[in-house]
Amino acid sequence: MMAAAMEANATAGLTKEETAAGWDRAKAIMGLTGLTHEPGCWVLENVACKPEFRRRGLVERMIYELLDRGRKNGATVADIGVFIDNTPAQRLYEKCGFEVVQEVRDAEFEAAYGSPGARQLRQRL
Repeated sequence: MMAAAMEANATAGLTKEETAAGWDRAKAIMGLTGLTHEPGCWVLENVACKPEFRRRGLVERMIYELLDRGRKNGATVADIGVFIDNTPAQRLYEKCGFEVVQEVRDAEFEAAYGSPGARQLRQRL
């Protein structure tokens, strides 16, 4: 993962200072290590859509496609995370069949990201 992050930073043209600041923010994520996945879990990460394409059902369709890929790859459960205060995203995930199973709060995470923590949502495939 470290190699991929370094490659992404280089590809994006980030300066050493920008990269260092990103790594400092990433340290705060360690406060969320209480979020766990079941064995064989299909994990959806970083689901997003540019603002100009929102409210067209694109993310919902993408989630269903990703869940189908998980099933085809033998996964029996799927997880997705959301910042605690990202209500629109959580509503969408719940509309797609996910339910909140865990919540972790961390002061360092909140200082870095402006959210008190994260929730993990899960659904059986």
